[in-house]
Amino acid sequence: MLVQTVGDILSIPGIRELEQRRAAQYTAYHAVFRACRATTVAQTYLLQHKFAETMALYQYASDFLSEADEILVAQPAAKDVLLQEITRELREELAGAVSRTTAQSFLESSTRADVARLELEQLSLGEDDSKKNKKDKKRKKRQVKALVDRQDEFEAGTIEGHRELVKLPPEFRAVPCKPLLFDMAFNELEFPDLTERTKTDEEKAAEAAAGNESGGGFFGWFRK
Repeated sequence: MLVQTVGDILSIPGIRELEQRRAAQYTAYHAVFRACRATTVAQTYLLQHKFAETMALYQYASDFLSEADEILVAQPAAKDVLLQEITRELREELAGAVSRTTAQSFLESSTRADVARLELEQLSLGEDDSKKNKKDKKRKKRQVKALVDRQDEFEAGTIEGHRELVKLPPEFRAVPCKPLLFDMAFNELEFPDLTERTKTDEEKAAEAAAGNESGGGFFGWFRK
């Protein structure tokens, strides 16, 4: 919500030219809020022990903080107490989160290696049928899609998965780059002149009176 709100403010025509300090301040806030969003999503991946995705999102958030710092260095007047406090707290949180994620990833990888080694040591050719059946059941476990992916299907979901209303965390997917053609087209547009529509009734009456006074000559009396 904050990212969308600040983005709408920055999309106001002329704000970057007329209010440079305010535009720089909102641009820095926009980068900081995007860093907060990336950090929040990274924590959901961390709960599922997806360390590679978590580290990628933490790096993504760090890039946004660096962008905010560059904006404030270029425009020192845009600094305020709240923005500096949020940036400082988020940077400290990111530094600790990256260290914790690295440690958890190392511990889990070493634990998995130990478990795999023990399983290999205890491996036997005479496996019970019950164990085979359990493994087959786990493999054939029903996968329920999220609500947005099953809108045209009658599937209520599972109680354990909270009816799969949303898919959290979201999956990583590649997106196409935004074409530069549409970004550059805005600079080539020429907007119409709307000064006539912005005039008050008094200004219109004054212009009409001035036009009547300028109409002299023999036929000026008939034009009145």
